[in-house]
Order: sequence, then structure tokens, then C-alpha cells
Amino acid sequence: MSDAPEQQPHRERQDNPGWRGPGWAMTTSVFGQGSENDAQRHLGRMAGVIERVRSATFMLDGDGVIREYRLNAEELLGWQRTEMIGKPFHAMFRGEDFAAADRMVQAVQSGDDARGALGAVTPKGASVPVDVHLMGLRDGEGHVVVFGYANSAEDLVRITRDRAVLDSLFEQFPVGIVVYDERGRYVRLNRALERINGLPVSEHIGKRVREVLPGLDPRLEEIPDEVLRTGIPVVDEQYGGFTPASDEERVWSVSYNRLHGPEGEVIGLSGLILDVTDRHRAAAAAAGARRRLALVNKAGSRMGTALDVERTARELADVAVPDFADAIVIEIKEEVFDERIGPVGPVWLAPVRRRRVLVHQGFGAVPDPVRAEGFSAWSTDSDISDRMLDGAAWHSSAGISAVAKEPIRSVDGTLLWQPTGGDSILVPLWAREALLGVVHFHRHPESPPFEPEDIEVAEEITTRAAVSMDNGRLYYRERTTALMLQRALLPQRIPSLPGVQVAYRYLPGSVGAEVGGDWFDVIQLSGARVALVVGDVMGVGVRAAGIMGQFRTAARTLAGLDLSPAQVLHQLDELGASLSENHLATCIYAVYDPATGKLAVSRAGHPPPLLLAPDGTVGGLDVPPSPPLGVGGGAYRSWVFETKEFDIPDRSRLAFYTDGMVEDKGRDIDEGIGVMAALLANCPPDSLEECCDAVTDVLGITGDTSDDATLLLAQVQSIPPDRKAHWQLDAHPSAVSDARRKVRTKLVDWDMSSLSDTAELLVSELVTNAQRYGRSPVSLDMLKTDRLLVEVGDALDVVPQVRRAQETDEGGRGLQLVNQLATRWGTRTTGNGKIVWFELATGEGGLGQREDSRG
Repeated sequence: MSDAPEQQPHRERQDNPGWRGPGWAMTTSVFGQGSENDAQRHLGRMAGVIERVRSATFMLDGDGVIREYRLNAEELLGWQRTEMIGKPFHAMFRGEDFAAADRMVQAVQSGDDARGALGAVTPKGASVPVDVHLMGLRDGEGHVVVFGYANSAEDLVRITRDRAVLDSLFEQFPVGIVVYDERGRYVRLNRALERINGLPVSEHIGKRVREVLPGLDPRLEEIPDEVLRTGIPVVDEQYGGFTPASDEERVWSVSYNRLHGPEGEVIGLSGLILDVTDRHRAAAAAAGARRRLALVNKAGSRMGTALDVERTARELADVAVPDFADAIVIEIKEEVFDERIGPVGPVWLAPVRRRRVLVHQGFGAVPDPVRAEGFSAWSTDSDISDRMLDGAAWHSSAGISAVAKEPIRSVDGTLLWQPTGGDSILVPLWAREALLGVVHFHRHPESPPFEPEDIEVAEEITTRAAVSMDNGRLYYRERTTALMLQRALLPQRIPSLPGVQVAYRYLPGSVGAEVGGDWFDVIQLSGARVALVVGDVMGVGVRAAGIMGQFRTAARTLAGLDLSPAQVLHQLDELGASLSENHLATCIYAVYDPATGKLAVSRAGHPPPLLLAPDGTVGGLDVPPSPPLGVGGGAYRSWVFETKEFDIPDRSRLAFYTDGMVEDKGRDIDEGIGVMAALLANCPPDSLEECCDAVTDVLGITGDTSDDATLLLAQVQSIPPDRKAHWQLDAHPSAVSDARRKVRTKLVDWDMSSLSDTAELLVSELVTNAQRYGRSPVSLDMLKTDRLLVEVGDALDVVPQVRRAQETDEGGRGLQLVNQLATRWGTRTTGNGKIVWFELATGEGGLGQREDSRG
């Protein structure tokens, strides 16, 4: 070690707070009372504090001899501890720094701290610039212990530069930066946070958050305390509140991280604070937009699921509460539910008294609208009613109580709605120039008020509801009209018919489906025969009901001509094809003759009838199929409608039906026919009405189906032989008197002598006409039912016509007598000629005793 030139060290007085160089956390003087052990502990702690800088720490005795040489000194200077212990302090440096090193020791012995820039020497002779600090500690006996450290000057320069950069960033960074001590008090904060809080730095230091900013969310103080306690960092935690920097509520994002000392002890907390109010508002606006869009989508998917005004009102209430409003009041004018009036006019007939009100406040199931008592408050307020008439919404932050002073009560006095404060939006229920009512959306005072965008949402979902309600109203009117038309066209009463008992059920589709074109008929024919007709026009609504009426009228007209079932269907087919629009229909036409017990049937695209025999067996009648009515040529021109005859046992039951009875979404037609057959087999034997109920109940035909359903049951009974008479008359003038005698005798046998005079007179005329204008053979038939039926037949198929005889004519008055005296009369052709027939009601035989409905 060489001698060093004299160098004057920098001296620091005892009252100096200490050198606060860059990178230091603690550099105050330690000169004071203590022991060497105290110095050892302090020296070790200082080594930890300054470990970010390459340093050599050591301890000297009062004479400047090295007594302790730490490991970090070996690492910086290269000398082993054993090589340095016992050497003078200046031996660590270049020769030219010996004097300066000795003066530093002397300064400490005098009670001062010493600092100097010296050049340390390594074992290889290299020079290491260091910054040296010496500090003294005096024990109770006055002995001085000196400890010191030598920092790498290169590291200090680097740290000083880094510190300058960090300080610059700390002050210029636009994000608020804060450092708290271990008790959560402000230690340091930057200018950005000063601007955020609206208070100078000096008013923060040494205080906790709530002491500085009492208007903030309490969580802002709880969060850093939790991080200090657990050490778990917090990232992007948001909170809101008020600061002196702004009169409006702001939102901040905070991130905290716990700070630790050299030995792992908690020394504080660092935090980043960013004003995210604009971001929060944008996110809230976006969330609100998404929420409103979801509400509109929900309204589109859940409202208008049925053409029903009340159901749509319930759906609107379910959509709006609680997602959009705390409560909803829907007022619908009573005229909307009145099927007898025309379209609702464009005028809000103020004041509105007759109305139905639905109130839903978010708890329980959505109720049905009920009739309310008293005037509608918003219809009596001119400002609101004017806006309603203009189709515009009305918004009040004071709530509807600002206008509606009286509660809404039902007609029985039940309280439905008590006006309260809060926020309210009134929207008119406008649809197709018709004001149907008004909807009131309400939020309670403790809920967020409606925003301008919410008014648009209220108008949108209300408009959708109004259109759905109006669709339901118009549909209900059209359906009611079609149903009234259809029922008016169906048989109003079924006459008492010989040999046939009937029962029927006609059930229109549900409210969600339009009226279809089902029809049925029971027609009294000549010769005690009965026509049973069931049909179904393809289509729905008033148009289908009208077409059904045309088919039914035509079928009755054709039945009066005594055409065969196949001929009737052929004519109906031509009718369907000739309509302005091609309308298809299915139909089954059957004629039962109680005199023979035979059933003649033809069908056009219709399900076959079912037969329940007296022994309880059920089966379908094998009637040849044909295309539906209205095809009228084309690929089916060569198709011929066929009539098939069946012998029907007495007391059998026949079932005629439309596809609505046996076909449904969950059941195909074959399965439905099988179910119906099983039901018929188990029907009550004594009541056709109970049998109809049993079939419709089990098949689920309750008026809530998607299609009309028609069921016609007929129980048949042939006429016994003792109530029938048949004769072949000779082609001789005496045949007329012979016919009168036979009629008179048979009427006595049947206890119907009161009809004898009229019956003999009419038989004389018909037999005379048959012999004079017809062709042999001539026949005479008599049937006793609830009336007398007489038929005269001959082999000529030319039908006689009633004509007005002149005064000079000797004949031509026979059919006039029949027309005047018979209850009913008519003619029909057969395969072997024609038949002229008449009926006389029991106990009635005089002039003018004819029924109103003649075939």
C-alpha cells in the first residue's frame, strides 16, 4: 500500500440530517450512545438497505484499525476478510488517498460524520472509485466505534440517473400515483392525483384517504387496508364518488400493490389511480343499449303469440316488468272487446270511462285485465290526451301522481292502482289509425329514472303490442262473423224422421285458429228416406264459410231431386269447379231407406263412415274413394263417383265425421279413426247425445283445437213389415176402384180411418194418371210411420207436371188436387220408371193442413 497525497474530506456536522443521496431510503447520522454490538447490528442492517448498490461495509476501532470486514466488501474490492482485519483503514485505498482516509477517521473521532470520494485498490492493483461514509458510535465508557461503507461511484451515478428518470415519470405520468405507509397514510403522490382529488399534495401527506376525501366510497379505504393486510394485489377495482375537483360523480379505477423492505417487512403500499368516468359512462351506455335491444327482442319473440287482446296485454306486462319498469298499468278501451261495434275510430273519446285495466307490479303472476270504475285520469287531462291523440309518449319525472289524483278501482271497488311519485312514461296504444288505450310504465323513486332512450323503447314495445292487440281484435271480429255465418248456414233444427234418430256436434277451432268450412245436414227425402251429409271446405275464415253455404244449399237442392248419391256428388263437383276461385271440399253423402233397411253411400275425398252393429262390433264401411269436390276434370275427368249400398241391421249406429275429429298434431288420421271406433264400441247404448259427448271429450275436441270438428251420429231402424203394403195393379179401368178399396182397408187396419177420404181421392187421381199417361205395370205402396206415405209407380220415366186447367178442360186437375190436399208430395225417377208420392199427416186430411217445409 502506497502513501496517498493529502485530501481534505467533506465534513458533516452532528446537527446535519444526513446525506440524502440518490437511491437512499435512510442516510441519517447514527452518532450517539451505544455499544459495539449495536454498531454490528446497525452495520448489518445498513448493508441490507444499500444492497441495490455495490458496497463495502466495515467497522473500525477508535484508532482507525479495521475490526470487521463484511462479505460485500470482499465482493466489491476483492480482499478477503482475513487479509483486512487488523490493518489501518487507509490500507483499503490508493497511496495518494491515505491522508484523506486518515483525516476522515480523525473527523469521526472528533464527533463528526465523514464522507469522501476515494480510490480503493484491489489485490491486482486496480483502482475502484468509491464514495466513502464514516459514522461513529460512543459507548458508555467513551470509547468510539466507527463503522462505514464504501459505495461504488459507478453504481451511484447509475442510480442517480435512474432516480431522475423515475421522478420525472412520477410527476409527468397522467395516471395518479400514490405511496402509502404501512398504516395507509399518504407518503407521496404525483400531480396527476393532485388534480384528480382537487387538493394540493400538502393536504394529503400523513392522512388517510377518508380524512382527505370524505365524499368517496368507503371501499376506497377498505381496499388498500385489505392489500396491506393480505398482500394480495388489486387490479382495476372501480369505485365512484365526489371530490373537490368536480361537482359531478366520478368513477376511478384503482390498482394497489404492497411494498416490502430489505428483510421482507411491510413498509407501505403503492397505487395507480385512473379516472375512468368517460369509459364507465360509455360502458353503461353500451350496456343500456344492449339491455334495451334485448328487451325489444324479447318483446318481439314473446308478444303476439296468439290473436287475443287480453293475452297480448299480459305478455306486454310480463316483458316490461321488472326488466324495464317497476310497475305497468295497461288501460284498454272497452270498445276493443265489443264485437258488435265497427272499427275503433281515430278519436280518443274523452273522458274515457268504459275500459279494462291490467296492473302488474312485478310480484305474482300477471293478472287478467278487469273492468275499471271511474274516468281515466289521462283522458281528462287535455295536455296528456292531446299527446296521446298525436301518438306521442308523455314523460314525467314527477310520476303519474302529478296528474292522476284518484286511484284506479275495479267495478267491485277493489283497488287496482294508487298513483305515486317516481318516474312515468305514458304511451298510447295506436294501431291502424285506432287508439285502443294507453300504457303507463312506472319506476319508483328509489329506482334510476327513465332515460331519453327508454322512451323510444317504451314506444317500440307498446306499438308492437298495439298491433298485436288490433290483429286480435280484427281477427276476433272476422272469426265471430264467420262463426255466426257458419252456424246460420248449418241446420237450425233436425226434423223428426221415421227410422232415423240423429245427434250431432259441431265445434269450431280455437281462438288461435280461424273458423273452417265444416258442414252437415239431415234431409228428409221421399219415401221416408233420409239423406245424411257431412262436408268440409278446405280453407278458413268468412270466405270458407260462404263457400260452405253454397255447397250446403246446392246439396239440399240436389237432394230434393231424388238423385243418387253419386249424381249429387258429381253435381257438387261441377259447382266447386265453376266457382270464381277454385275451392276444394270433401263430402260424404248417404241415403238411408227405412223401408228396405239399405244405405246408399258415396264419398269425395272424405273419411269413410263407421258402423256400430247391434252386437257391439265397429268397422268402417268400404265406400269407394273419389277425389275431393271442385277438382272438376283434368287428371280426374275419367274418375266416376260411385254409390255403394249396404244392408244395415236395425238399431245400428252410423258415425259421419270430418277430419278435425280424428286428426291432430300428435295423432294421424288412421290412429284417430281407430280411437273413435273404440269409443263408439263403449258408448252408452241408450243415448246418442251421451255418445257424442263421450267421443268428443276423449278425443280432446273441446273447441280448443286447430281445426273445426263435426260429428253426426245416426241410429237406424227399418219399418216393420206390418206397416208396409205393396200391390201390383192391373191395366184395367177397374184398377182405380180396386186401389181405393185397398187403401181404405189398410187404413182401417192401421187405425188411420180419418185419412181415408183424402187418401182415396188422391190415390184415384194418381192411379188414373198412371194408367192414362204412364206405362204398365202400375204399383201402389203404402207406409205407416208418424204419417201416411202413399206411392204410385209406373214404367214410364217421364215426370208429370202440374198445369193450370182451363174451365172448359175435362181433365188436368189431378195434380192440383194432390198439391192442395197432401201434406207433402213429389216425384222421383227410378231405374224402372217413376214414382209419384204424397204424404198425409196423422189426424190431418183437410184442405190447408200442409206442413211449411215440403221436399
